[in-house]
Amino acid sequence: MLTNISDALQPVIFDLCAALLTLLIEWVSLTLKTRLGFDFEARHREALHSAIMSGRRSALEQDLDRSDMIDAAVAYARTSVPDAITSLAALAEWRGLCMA
Repeated sequence: MLTNISDALQPVIFDLCAALLTLLIEWVSLTLKTRLGFDFEARHREALHSAIMSGRRSALEQDLDRSDMIDAAVAYARTSVPDAITSLAALAEWRGLCMA
């Protein structure tokens, strides 16, 4: 009788342990992402902002019209900090998928 109860509870206990382990792994992953990810994102944001401002100053010196100035600033940023643009775009896409 005790063997039958033990055999019946074993899959339930296994599933419960698997679920708890999954939650623990997810919590650790989220904690690491939160603590390390925001600093990483901030550095990329600051680099991108600096590149856009430098591109804007350069475009102002060339006396361009508004749309050409924007294009020049974006082009400057793309060549100056491509890693920041790629990283922030991937992060924005990931957040969009998580929110959907």
